[in-house]
Amino acid sequence: MKNNTVVVACDKNYFWGTFILIASMRAHQMDEPVFILQHGFTDWMKTCIQRFGDVEIVDASAQEQNMTCLKAVAMLHVKTDYITWADCDGFFSGNCSDKLYCPDPNTIHVRMRSKAENIHVFKGRYAEGEPEGGIPKSILDIWQADIGENTTPALQYCVSACYLSVHKSQQRFLELWGKQMQTILPKTNVGVVNMNLKAYFQLDESVLNSVLCFMKDAPKVSAVYQLDKDPNALYYHIVRTPKPWQHWSGYSLQFHAQIMALMRYAREHGILEGIPLPWQLNEKYAFFHRTLTFWCYAIRIKRRLMRCFK
Repeated sequence: MKNNTVVVACDKNYFWGTFILIASMRAHQMDEPVFILQHGFTDWMKTCIQRFGDVEIVDASAQEQNMTCLKAVAMLHVKTDYITWADCDGFFSGNCSDKLYCPDPNTIHVRMRSKAENIHVFKGRYAEGEPEGGIPKSILDIWQADIGENTTPALQYCVSACYLSVHKSQQRFLELWGKQMQTILPKTNVGVVNMNLKAYFQLDESVLNSVLCFMKDAPKVSAVYQLDKDPNALYYHIVRTPKPWQHWSGYSLQFHAQIMALMRYAREHGILEGIPLPWQLNEKYAFFHRTLTFWCYAIRIKRRLMRCFK
């Protein structure tokens, strides 16, 4: 039995992102089982994704929150020794199996944001005269009151919630993270960010950091994040919109060759047989991917210039 499972939670709008993520695993001989908590997948989507092998799909119960708020719920389904969450708008480059988790069961493998990133995340949320770089005190005060365990934060900077891996012994951590997301966050789908929320504007990531800061026996953050060090074993997170399966952008074009290679792998292994492939992921239209991206970019620049000279 494999000792680690890769977990995804998404709706049908992220089907192709999930497809690319799993294709990147299998293309690079990563044989971890995959667990998908999903909402809205059609029968052909389920059939297609299960062709990769060792993929379990569970339908999410009806709920109004964005699927990003179900990360902990999805992870709690898994019974392997290690549980690895990966955002499905990302993919692996190279075989990353031995870098997915930390052997220490008391450690969470996650990426700590840099000081510069932290300043960018909390821009406009520091009090007058408050040193920038850490987590604003006003936010820490809310987190501490909501968690109600430790009184001193365990973290100086925040972690990113796009990728994390824990040992199954961290069940209480996952349960508290999941409970807080259901309790604190809006009950409706407000997307993956809501800047109107003072302390929880990054939704699942804000709650994650509140738990890591103030839960009494929270896992310690790994000293080193492994998936951005070795050029032969990386996890790329496509953070901006539109996503490649929606429309190629100047930002996402940097991943074009890798994603087309993954689509080619899937086609050659029969994964795409009989599947309605969007033109954005069809290698036959690679010229149009780049051409349309150029003209869309040019039009955006023109509009900006016109606004400047009004």
